[in-house]
Amino acid sequence: METSKFSQLFHYWSRFSVWSNFSKQIKHQNLKNFENLQSQTIRRKCWHIWISFIPSILVTGCFVIFLLHNDYLNYYPFCLMVDFLPTDVHKNFSQALIILGTIHMMIIILTFNYHQKDYEFLTIFLIQDQNKQFKNGVDHADNRNFMHFEKFGLNHWQYQKFKRFRSLCYQAISTMIQSLTFFVVIMIIYDIFDKNLFERSIFWVIFWFFTVILWLAYVYPSVFATPILVIIIVHYILLKYYQIVQDLEQTINTLRNNIRGLFKLQYYVRLLRINRQYSLLNAEIRRYNQQMRSVISVLISGYCIFISYSIYVLLFTQLPLVFIIPFILCTMFITLYLTTLIWWCSKLSNMNKQIGRMNNRFLSTNFMTGKYSAKLIKLEMISQNLIGKNSGFNLLNNSSITWSTYGWVRIVDK
Repeated sequence: METSKFSQLFHYWSRFSVWSNFSKQIKHQNLKNFENLQSQTIRRKCWHIWISFIPSILVTGCFVIFLLHNDYLNYYPFCLMVDFLPTDVHKNFSQALIILGTIHMMIIILTFNYHQKDYEFLTIFLIQDQNKQFKNGVDHADNRNFMHFEKFGLNHWQYQKFKRFRSLCYQAISTMIQSLTFFVVIMIIYDIFDKNLFERSIFWVIFWFFTVILWLAYVYPSVFATPILVIIIVHYILLKYYQIVQDLEQTINTLRNNIRGLFKLQYYVRLLRINRQYSLLNAEIRRYNQQMRSVISVLISGYCIFISYSIYVLLFTQLPLVFIIPFILCTMFITLYLTTLIWWCSKLSNMNKQIGRMNNRFLSTNFMTGKYSAKLIKLEMISQNLIGKNSGFNLLNNSSITWSTYGWVRIVDK
């Protein structure tokens, strides 16, 4: 894998450009063996950071100044951006947008790490079905594509299923973000002319209009597309896990049919090999968890704060009737995003228990003597240990994301 190619992919993710552009670009990236570049750093230009940060700092700072000093809106044109919002809900919308802006800035801060090994999960988005790379239309024998799906442990059927799911997610999130951005831009333009803001300051209207557009281009993908990125990764892991479970069930059922001799030995070897595959998958999950746990924690915490604030606004403030329905829809949308993210991540939590129980139920009633007996005894001990451990993704406080995480988050949030 060329470092420059991986750097390009990292830039598309870290600066959270429009998701549709991201999906188009990753299809044309040709990476080689990731393991050979674990110690490499990503060549990242400073403007990627500042273009993400400057609009967020300006917009969030303007909202904070307005909340601390409401009278500044009438005396200082710098705060004119607040008038882009509906007049009756200046404070409520400002506080909600501050929450979204803070989530975005926290995620960007988490991408300041330049070590390529900390972004291994990005290679999942480059899985291809071409076994060769072509240069100038010529197939080079020494130019094997290390992004071929077989290198990731997927068969052709799994790859096709993963590819369809990935494309569906790209299309859905791209359509949603573009539609939402278009709607907000139209509303801003309407408020500018309806309130005659050009009469106050042409410069600040133009300045804030383009600043807000740039801010939206980063905030929406980072807040709403990042969970989809996590879900795609979970889907990839589950495809490999379900295949392991299926192979393990077939092997155990065959061994229970009292086969003898060499065939029995071959299936015991296969049993050990399948468990070895699961241990490699578990190691892969731990790496992804280490790389993504901070982002997932920020998303879950930020969503909970936003939902709590929205409920407070709906129940304890005198919100104009015309804005109640938009606030309810927004709260329901963020709640759906939160529950979907937790639901997908929680699918990984019982993997250890299921594999451990399948092994234990068989090994406790079947014993083998000879060459592989020690390995099978070790496997039984490992399986017993797996039953008591959760797998999958963790938050920064080391709590596993399980089926009960949403209820736990709501209790802590209250």
